[in-house]
Amino acid sequence: MATTSANDNERCTLCHESVNEMKKHTCNNCSAPYHSHCAKRQLKIHRNRSYCTPCLKNNDLLRYNPYYDIVTNDDNENDKIYTNTVDASCDQDFLLPANQIMESCSINMIDDFNKYMQHQKDFKAYKFINIDGNATNFDTLLASLHVIKHKFTAIGLCETNTDSSQSDVYRLQGYNSIYTDTIAGKRKGSGVALYVHDTYSISKMKEYTTTSQNIESLFATISNQHSSTVVGVVYRPPNGTMSGFMKSMRNTLEGLSRSKHEVIIMGDFNINMFVENKHSDSLEEAILCNGFTPTISVPTHIKPNCIRSCIDNIIVNSPGHIQQSGTIETSISHHRSLFITTCATTNTKTLEDNNKNIIRYNYNSTNLDKLNQLLIEKLFPLDQSLQYKSFFETLETCIEKTCRLKATKNSKRNLIRNPWITAGIIKSIANRDYLHKKWRKTISKLCQSGDPRLHEEYRKYRNNLAKLIKISKRDYYSKRFEMVRGNLKETWAIINQLRGKKKNTISPYFKIRGCVETDKTNIANEFNKHFASLAENLNKNIDNGLHENRNFTEFLQKRKKYRLRLCVDTTAWLNVLPL
Repeated sequence: MATTSANDNERCTLCHESVNEMKKHTCNNCSAPYHSHCAKRQLKIHRNRSYCTPCLKNNDLLRYNPYYDIVTNDDNENDKIYTNTVDASCDQDFLLPANQIMESCSINMIDDFNKYMQHQKDFKAYKFINIDGNATNFDTLLASLHVIKHKFTAIGLCETNTDSSQSDVYRLQGYNSIYTDTIAGKRKGSGVALYVHDTYSISKMKEYTTTSQNIESLFATISNQHSSTVVGVVYRPPNGTMSGFMKSMRNTLEGLSRSKHEVIIMGDFNINMFVENKHSDSLEEAILCNGFTPTISVPTHIKPNCIRSCIDNIIVNSPGHIQQSGTIETSISHHRSLFITTCATTNTKTLEDNNKNIIRYNYNSTNLDKLNQLLIEKLFPLDQSLQYKSFFETLETCIEKTCRLKATKNSKRNLIRNPWITAGIIKSIANRDYLHKKWRKTISKLCQSGDPRLHEEYRKYRNNLAKLIKISKRDYYSKRFEMVRGNLKETWAIINQLRGKKKNTISPYFKIRGCVETDKTNIANEFNKHFASLAENLNKNIDNGLHENRNFTEFLQKRKKYRLRLCVDTTAWLNVLPL
């Protein structure tokens, strides 16, 4: 707590009575004076600094970091690093990177994030947000992703209010998705989803995926040619029991702590880590004692007239691989978007470039006939004393002309985007962020809620933009339906596009006999060999000598020892049968 000199008639901000200079406490942000007994209710002490409630509502002043006191050598009796229960937290190779991540966690506008990502190389980026309903905010999310110039490896969502049967309606171009079912009978505040970049294969981990009144979770292993990562999304329903959530969370963390892969858990835990109580202590203990660490330390939930809280986080088991963590202002819901970037041996762009550089050949009968004819034309007139090197140069040239496959060109202009997100909408999103930033600059000690005129201008612009995005999408598809009026085939094509119905795409790579294979021709040949050899392999498993020199009667059912026999004389049969 801090004390400062003041006038004799200085009054307490809370009770408005005069303040004794010797018993006065002030807010380190706005310098508002308080009595000692008023300060206990109004001031919060954070890192030896005092902040009043109005400042905490309107400013990002708090920072969560369980390692701060140990790294700064502060002898704090309330230290909760659990040194007696886990050795990983005390290891300098774990502790120092984890502390650095928490202290460098930043709050960014979209432009700031784009500038940061321009200077990054060999990285993977992960994003998480509580979307507060796909039906309301998914189009805004799509528009925000168009403004962000970099692709994410995985995007986690919670509170989607969308069942797995409706997941295809909400598609992100270039991503594959997994949804869980919402809690039965709950229309709002349920459902988690995971979107993974289509250059990665996805394998759902059913043992860690659950939906209950206490916890909703979705875990999957995402893999490319070089690495595998376990990615999860967790949501704690506020109406569930804390004991049930912590039991499931501890079991999940304990099981994943034995994983050999990098683990990234994104979630809205609805536990404010800025407040020290039994709930935050239990979650922190479960995270640290299993060798994990949080990466987000700044406020993540901002609601008008409420103190800012840190209830969303991204948990990792390899802090040394993390390059940066932080939040992005997207104005989608009251929750900020979270992100982390990790080191990678190769990124998505590198994978795509490598696939483009692979030269493929097709040695079918037609191409071989062309090759044979061309070799006769090129080699027959040549002298028999032709040098070995020249011969192979001629052979290589002929193969290139006859058997080499043409590389497919994928232009960015040919990629299917969301055409209803026009250049004007993207410009409007940038303008919305500018208005938000302009209003935030007016927040000061004297004016803690900022300029009300600028705030109202930003609020109206944000709401009008959300309506404009929905109107643009509706008008775009209305025009498309009008253009194909009377054409059933084209009409159903548009309907299927809206429904999210599409053909399943195969995995970008396969592992064949332990080796990664990306050549489509080789993959098809291996499938043909497998199915063509099924009968042969089954016959090999049959012992042909087992039934040699045996009579077929041995396989017939044996006659019953006890059976019923009816004796009917000839006269009776003649009376029954018609003449």
